[in-house]
This record gives sequence, C-alpha cells and structure tokens, in this order.
Amino acid sequence: MHVSPTFVRCFAAVALAIAVPGRAETPPWTVRDLGSLGGNHTLPTGLNDAGQVVGFSTLADGRSHAFLYDAGEMTDLGTFGGSNSVGWAINSFGAVAGVASVRNDRTSKAFVYQDGRKVKLGTLGGPFSLAYGINDKGEVVGYSETNFGYKNHAFLFRDDGMEDIGTLGGSESFAYDINKKGAVIGISTFANDSGFHGFLYRNGHMRDLGEFNPTSINDRSVVVGGAPTPEGNRTFIFRAGKLHILHALAGIESYPTSINNCGEVVGETLVRPLLHAFVYTQGQLLDLNSVLPPSFASHVELTAASAINNLGQVTASGFDTELSEVRAFLLTPPAAGRCPSGHGNSNPFKKTCPCATTLH
Repeated sequence: MHVSPTFVRCFAAVALAIAVPGRAETPPWTVRDLGSLGGNHTLPTGLNDAGQVVGFSTLADGRSHAFLYDAGEMTDLGTFGGSNSVGWAINSFGAVAGVASVRNDRTSKAFVYQDGRKVKLGTLGGPFSLAYGINDKGEVVGYSETNFGYKNHAFLFRDDGMEDIGTLGGSESFAYDINKKGAVIGISTFANDSGFHGFLYRNGHMRDLGEFNPTSINDRSVVVGGAPTPEGNRTFIFRAGKLHILHALAGIESYPTSINNCGEVVGETLVRPLLHAFVYTQGQLLDLNSVLPPSFASHVELTAASAINNLGQVTASGFDTELSEVRAFLLTPPAAGRCPSGHGNSNPFKKTCPCATTLH
C-alpha cells in the first residue's frame, strides 16, 4: 500500500487531544521503532505485506535519504550523486519507487530500486521526474516535467518506457498510486487551469472524479481520498462509479493516506490545531495512540499514519519526547480478530483478503 505526498505537511504537529478508547480496552499491538539514518527526522511512506517499509530519514549532516527497512535493518538507498532522495512506495517483491537528486543537485530523477540496484526511469522530456507508486507488475506512476514549458504531467512507466497519460484538459497532472490492474489515481488541472480535480485512469481513459483528492487505490479499485466540505476536509471512498463519505469519519476533519484490500484506511484526523494518527478497521475509527504499549505511550505521540498493508500493519510517525525526534514506527495488530468467522487468508501472496472488514 501506498501513501500520497499530501500527508507530509502534517508531520510537524505532535499533540493529540480528542477522546479515544481507553488503552485498557484495546487489544495489544506490537510497535517497533524503525530507527534512523543518523539524523533526527524519519518518515515512513510505503509498506508491503512482508513488513518492508520505505520512506526517508535525515543523516547526521541534515541531508535526507531514502531508506528500505527490512527485518530489523534500515538500508540507505542513496542518491544519484546529489544530496537528497525519498522512497515513496514498495511492491510485494521489495521493489521501491522514489526520487533522488543528481550530482550538484541540478535536478532529481524518478527511480526504481531492487536487489541493491537503483535505476533511473527517465523523464517526459524535461529535466525532472518523481515516482510515487509501483505495483507488482513493476509498473510505476508519478509525474515528470515535459518539453512544453516544463509543465508536470502524470506518467505511467512500463517495460516499453514512460508514457504521458495526459490531463483533464488543463496543463498539469500528478499520478499518486497504481493497483495490480493498472488503474491509476491522481489529480489534474482542467480547462483553463482553474483548479484541480481527482482522476482515475485506466485502459487509456482518464475519468474526472470532481473536487476530490485521491490518495490511494487498492487492488479492488476502491479509491480513498479527501474532499473539502463546508465543515472541513472529509474522507471519501470512490467505488462502483460513485463517491461515498466514510461514515465513521463523517463528523471529523480528516486526511486519509492509504487503503488496503480489506477496505481499512489510515491517515490523520484534525481537531484544530491538533493531529491524530488513525486507522479505520472493522467498521470503527481507532486512534493509534490508544494501542501504544506503556513503553511507548509515555513518550511517543503518533501524529500521522502513512500506509496500511493487507495484514493490518500500519506505518506511522510521531514525536518522541525522550529523543526530541520525529520517528517512524511499524504497528502490528493482534492476530486474533483479523479473520473473524474463518474468513480471509493469512497468506499475503494469495488473492483472498486476510480480514472481513467492510466499508460503511
């Protein structure tokens, strides 16, 4: 599962204040601090069913590098000779999609990293490109500057190269995620560049989703995202051709980031000016701070949840008051309850979903 870049703006807030279920009433989760690359700021962005995590972390000198966390170890994915890089997404086979700066920081290029090798994906004609999503076929989406006034266009990268998938009639578009069927979501300007609308692209056609910011799509082609309302930003689900508000979050300002194949959603909720990392699971909204064990709860506040996999594991970030650092965490729910009444399958590489959650 993947996360949209819109969540990054929220990481600086560290306090939580809305009422949440008591910790004693919540089954225990396992929580792991992923460490860092030597600096004081680590953010997770992507997660697969094997529990591998990608993101970026500052170094001791302040630069930020993409990382791959696997089996307790964090690997620095480096750059193309420049200062910074970010890993944005990871597929089931451990292939990472991201962006890295080139020598002298003249620009940055989209990349795929796998088995110790990082490969540039090229551009749509301009100097810059960035990869946000990757599926198990190795298809990659993101955006790139073009030859036409250096405007950004969404791209789909496959074996035959990088394809410009166009816009909704305006001059710019940005692709955020792709599922196993090759369906792509993102945003685009429309006629006269008067604003951005969400889009769903598949089979060569880009559908206008209206004033909706899609952030993640699962393999059942259910899309989660946010949309403005008079009361604030709300979480919506796009499925079967229609947009539905997620009722568990109907009265809460929220910024969803990721949806898994079970329909579980993570993101941030806002009670101005405070942020809360949440997971929507089993039809209920859960503040992730309520599942922290005492060893973390005394000094960690989770402010942003960035990704959820099909086993219900969640990546989140929060402020550690003991370290005075922003840290990345992997939260694993208890095994009991993931497959009530015998539904689902615990094997993440099979097609069946390992939970019985339904959207409400």
